[in-house]
Amino acid sequence: MGAALNALTKNNATELAPHGIRVNAINMGWTLTDNEDALQRSEKGDDWLQKAETGKPFGRILRPVDIASTVGFLLSDASLMMNGSLIDLHPESVTGMLPADLGPANLMLPASVG
Repeated sequence: MGAALNALTKNNATELAPHGIRVNAINMGWTLTDNEDALQRSEKGDDWLQKAETGKPFGRILRPVDIASTVGFLLSDASLMMNGSLIDLHPESVTGMLPADLGPANLMLPASVG
């Protein structure tokens, strides 16, 4: 999905830019919605959210307001010069970020050459 969304966004942005139309996209991560809550409760119990959010870097998964705020930004004059951009709204993972349980103290690094 990521590669397709990226290609679709950039291709449409290129084609539509001469007409003054900007095309950007939001690649959303795990979001707490009513449907997600019902599904997770049925599979993992009523405390699923607390357990799921415990290991997240910012202490929670996305909420609809997070996506709405990003859309508001994209519709505002603050993003007038953005075109063909894909916003990765994935606070649970950042490219290059190590998982919490694999921090520097847990890495097996080679001995330095002295």
